[in-house]
Amino acid sequence: MKVAICSDIHGNIEAFNRFLEIIDAEGINKVLNLGDFVRGKDPDKIMDHIMNDSRFESIIGNHDEAYCLEIGDFATEIDKKYVEWIKTQPKERVVEVEGKKILMVHSRPSSNKCAPLIYNGGTFNEFMDDYPDGMDIICFGHTHIQLFIENFYGKKILNPGSLGLAIGGKVNFAIIEIEDDEFTCKLYKI
Repeated sequence: MKVAICSDIHGNIEAFNRFLEIIDAEGINKVLNLGDFVRGKDPDKIMDHIMNDSRFESIIGNHDEAYCLEIGDFATEIDKKYVEWIKTQPKERVVEVEGKKILMVHSRPSSNKCAPLIYNGGTFNEFMDDYPDGMDIICFGHTHIQLFIENFYGKKILNPGSLGLAIGGKVNFAIIEIEDDEFTCKLYKI
């Protein structure tokens, strides 16, 4: 089974539509969305699609949290029905696909806003230890930088990059494939 992972769409409908074209061509029927769908040109169009496409499993990112939950004035930029939907979404989610447990967080389990430790001068081991054991893969976004890393003990961590505001202006996302007990990951920069 193939699963697409995206993050940091930031209302970029052109990038989002390109992503949808690719996953449709790949026959993807599950999308893990790691948050930050708001704060851009067309957040309503993005939200409408995400809310109505059963393939999407979503969590909220720091922008979604700040502008829809904490500040509360983002409703002037997006329809209130989207703000209400964002309020129902978790900051963290564990999904099971083909018997594999996948943890979805926007940045770190302890914070949507703080960058992962490896980006703040932390060591590789501190970075890996910041995410819980017992998962087959941990997916995070927030930094807009693609990353797929595995330690000696088999802990796998994936950042698909930013779909809507990627460094270098590319559309970044990932597709993982789970077949039998094998797991592969492909990072896309389109």
